[in-house]
Amino acid sequence: MKSLIAMAALVISATTFAAPKANLRLTSYNAGLAHTFVMYAEERIPHVIEGLKRQDSDVICLQEVWTKKDKKEIIKKLEKAYPHNFSMKIKQTRSERRPTCKVKDLFGEGKFVQCMKDKCGGKEGDEFTQCIINDCGTALENLKNSNRECAQGLMAQVGRSTIASLWSVLNPFVPAGQYAYKGSTGLLILSKKPLKNTKVIDFSEISFLNRRAALVADVEYEGKDHKVVCTHLTANLDGTAPYAGRFDSWSQENIAQVEKLIKETESEKPTYLMGDFNCGFKDEANGLEDEFEESCQKFLTAGYSDPVSSMSPECSYCNSNNLVNEGNDPKEYDNLLIDHIFVKNAQATSTSVVLKEKVQVKVGRDEYVTSHISDHFGVSATVE
Repeated sequence: MKSLIAMAALVISATTFAAPKANLRLTSYNAGLAHTFVMYAEERIPHVIEGLKRQDSDVICLQEVWTKKDKKEIIKKLEKAYPHNFSMKIKQTRSERRPTCKVKDLFGEGKFVQCMKDKCGGKEGDEFTQCIINDCGTALENLKNSNRECAQGLMAQVGRSTIASLWSVLNPFVPAGQYAYKGSTGLLILSKKPLKNTKVIDFSEISFLNRRAALVADVEYEGKDHKVVCTHLTANLDGTAPYAGRFDSWSQENIAQVEKLIKETESEKPTYLMGDFNCGFKDEANGLEDEFEESCQKFLTAGYSDPVSSMSPECSYCNSNNLVNEGNDPKEYDNLLIDHIFVKNAQATSTSVVLKEKVQVKVGRDEYVTSHISDHFGVSATVE
């Protein structure tokens, strides 16, 4: 009898006091720090930092931290919680020719700058952009076919004045940069755990407008290396910017990046692909529209699961977000789930869409506006 009681006590003790199984928490967040392109970029940085502190994740993949200044501030303010980080050095690729464009490339009957002047002169903001797309797309396509570096260099001047943009591509001394934001990828990994075997997968040869890449690192979890990948793939800019890259469309460029990413991250290790993939599945029941759906399907075909889409099917890029609709009718914008954590050789036990709250953003000495923290919401997953 005593032996039975002792055995029962041991069973109870083992059940009650066994150490809980550890979990690995991952978060992907497009911070939307695209100065001159997404509103209140400078003013939102403190709120981005505070939001990330509250996540208490093991590994965070950030996108759209475009400038060196913003990256340094985020790393410094979060170094106590996330002492390990990895990013790609900002490096611009410049055109081979100097000047990048010749005057005859841009000016003259049917040429791009002449079209801007004749068709879009006097227009500003969204009206100007829409005019360029509707009325000068053919001129840009012709420029791409005759001098692709000129077309790419011109488009890379996003956020700059017309005069500064033209000088950049016509400068006889310095070739124009081929990517916006000085060639930054905008990517940053923050981690509580040491990052090992770090490397960069460079998509420069298959990127137009923005330099695309993927950051790769191993983190040790329960005595085993897990591969984490942080990326931001080409967006669907149809209706926003004409495509003048190596492919026929924004979607084909995105697919090419997906295929290279899958090939170069193949591993037997548990693998997590995190980021803004700019692709998403249509889900009528949850009000989600599709976006480059063929690209997302390639991850599933390659053996990855998409736990955020299956377990937390709600938009991460939402028409209700004030940084998306910018005061316009939200119905003009789609609800999309384009931020993902694709998982292979592991199991996600829970997911969530995070960082959805609004904050008071200081935009002047005594002026505040109510705004979301970014034009994207974040996504998190816990794997076991």
